[in-house]
Amino acid sequence: MNDVKETLERISAKLSQLTKRLAMSEAEAELLKRELKQARETISVQKNTLRELEEQNKLIKIAEAVALSKEDKRTVKLKINEFIREIDKCIATLSD
Repeated sequence: MNDVKETLERISAKLSQLTKRLAMSEAEAELLKRELKQARETISVQKNTLRELEEQNKLIKIAEAVALSKEDKRTVKLKINEFIREIDKCIATLSD
């Protein structure tokens, strides 16, 4: 009878320990869920910010391109034509 009582006490003690561990694990899981949710929200905000900055960057580049003076545009066109002539020469040389 004593053995049964001791066995029941050990089982009860282990069950109590497991119950405590379960409660701790559940609390930790809840904390991790909250942290994950917060991290996802932060990522979402950062992605939106990145998109906005990329759009601003595009607009700035367009504005800078349009802001070229007539002389700068003329110089760029001449340079492009010069490059085209050089490419045509290279193609002609390769064709021979």
